[in-house]
Amino acid sequence: DSAIAQFRDASRIFRGLPHVYSNMGVLFANRGENDSAAAYFARALAIAESDTSLVEDRNSAAMNLAVMYQRINRHLDAINTFRKYIAWRPDDTDARKALASSFRSAGLSDSADALDQAMVAEFSKANLDSLGMQDLLAVGVAAFNAKKFPDAETAFAHAVKRNPFSREARYNLANTYLAMKDNEKLIEHASKLLETEPLNEDGIRLLAQGLRALKRDSLYNKVAERLLGMPFALDVIGFQMGTNSARLQGEAVGRSPFDPSGKAITPVPVTIVIDFIDSTGKPIDTLEFKVPVLEKGQKHPIQLEAKGAGITAWKYRVK
Repeated sequence: DSAIAQFRDASRIFRGLPHVYSNMGVLFANRGENDSAAAYFARALAIAESDTSLVEDRNSAAMNLAVMYQRINRHLDAINTFRKYIAWRPDDTDARKALASSFRSAGLSDSADALDQAMVAEFSKANLDSLGMQDLLAVGVAAFNAKKFPDAETAFAHAVKRNPFSREARYNLANTYLAMKDNEKLIEHASKLLETEPLNEDGIRLLAQGLRALKRDSLYNKVAERLLGMPFALDVIGFQMGTNSARLQGEAVGRSPFDPSGKAITPVPVTIVIDFIDSTGKPIDTLEFKVPVLEKGQKHPIQLEAKGAGITAWKYRVK
């Protein structure tokens, strides 16, 4: 509060300096007071736009203001502000992705799709080695949706090479091999996927499809029994990486487990150990959580925060 009071005093003294208002905006944003933050960023932008020497202040204020508008669900204002910023910084991919997000939130799906397609078309022409991980995945998804499966394979394979423990990259690559009917590679990558998340139904089914297509009946039966006996499925639905931490969100969903003879299995609580790892597979942090006995369809939410620098992926195992 004292810092905010000091900045308010400064803003009265240095009324023409946009960075003073931007600093106020940052303080309010860090406190979660996004309406106030937006008001100060708007003042900073108005001042900086009127002076052609304040290009960096103008760009910073515009980006911050657009993000604040997103946070308070003023997506039409966010769209207008992002458009200004992108006119000044057309090479800012993150801003274009954020603009697409606001288009969708405002109900303008066609505009969002057109922007996404334009970005992917640009990425597809670039050297894949020059793209970031998320852009590689975006190229692969666009190619897959267009049924250009060899192109999708190339993009996803690059992503897996970049981070062999990326669940998203590995899962998309396995699905691409399913679409291409390359069952040997489907089995290979579905097996790798299950090393990361052994209780994921989709991964087990991908492996089973590859084995069945190649008529490897003995292995297929073992995989089918594995799925049949699972007391719950575990899905990771969110993973955010920070500089010195990472957050994971997921849920366990109860199933009705049976043994190979069809006899019901009585579930018991299960402890899961999850490693948060770097791109080489080295654990940076390890956490445990317990999944209680769940009825069929019952959901148990999971939220974990790992500490440490360099976390890029995760993998878990049953204790």
